Amino acid sequence: MTGKHLTGTVIYGYLWADEKRERWIVDEKVATIVRRIFAMTMDGHGPYQIAQQLTADKVEIPAVHLARHGEGVNKNKTFKDIYGWGSSTIVDILKKREYLGHTVNFKTRKHFKDKKSHYVDESEWTIFENTHEAIIDQATFDNVQRIRGNVRRYPDGWGKAHPLTGLMYCADCGDKMYVHRTNNGKCIPQYTCSQYSKVPVGTLCPTQHRINADVVMTLIADTLRAIASYSKNDRTEFIQTVKEAQIAQQSGSIAQKKKRLSEARKQSEELENCCVKSMRTKFSASCRNRVLPPLTRGTPMSRTSFPVKLRNWNRPSPVTSTSSSL
Repeated sequence: MTGKHLTGTVIYGYLWADEKRERWIVDEKVATIVRRIFAMTMDGHGPYQIAQQLTADKVEIPAVHLARHGEGVNKNKTFKDIYGWGSSTIVDILKKREYLGHTVNFKTRKHFKDKKSHYVDESEWTIFENTHEAIIDQATFDNVQRIRGNVRRYPDGWGKAHPLTGLMYCADCGDKMYVHRTNNGKCIPQYTCSQYSKVPVGTLCPTQHRINADVVMTLIADTLRAIASYSKNDRTEFIQTVKEAQIAQQSGSIAQKKKRLSEARKQSEELENCCVKSMRTKFSASCRNRVLPPLTRGTPMSRTSFPVKLRNWNRPSPVTSTSSSL
């Protein structure tokens, strides 16, 4: 467990340090492309848009670049379009933890049925931190994962992700609000409740709550300006207000957790009672099956002999020992 790379090739953005092929070094020629991909994602561009931009800028795809260095599974392949970036390639780059400077091993495991390697869950990976130079910092990587996790993806590649995507929730039902863009060529982003349109319509949430995203951005900007002005005019009172709000939020969170703990304990007790009741029922049935069969199978037994049989039911049979004389 030394953090040695178990893979036989490097990823886009790195090269082998020497012929031993044990350590990665940054390939500065394409590391800038990796940083650019992450930066464009932070700016709200989707994988499809990033791929289009890189293709327009005639940036070689990762497979071609790695093949030039004798790396990758496509090093002997003839490419029809060396600048043909795809959105799936962008998504794959954005997911790689190796760009943080970590070694990630055991991503796959051979299945016992088909003897082929299959990707396992991320929780089963073995990650060794800081084994080589990082290309992306932790904050940027985390923000990109948050953006990618909140974006609702469209098959036709509508526009770029709105800054509020994944951050707006319905005031009535508490569920997420999804962004929509009208098909009139203007691409005006509007948010609607995700629960309203679920069949039957209007059951989970009474209205669609459609609101223009620009209006929300204006409200947020006005609120931030008011908060900034308030903090400048009376800083002491502002700090006290923030502290009180934090205490109230923490108190509410603690009360909610206590409620969940109480409910969990109650469910645990109910489950335990059910298990005990089930075991008692099973034990009683087992006892009946062991005592009653002699009476139900037609075995001759008098009523007077039944108590004797019952008393001697669990009594061990006597063991007779014979002593042999020499």
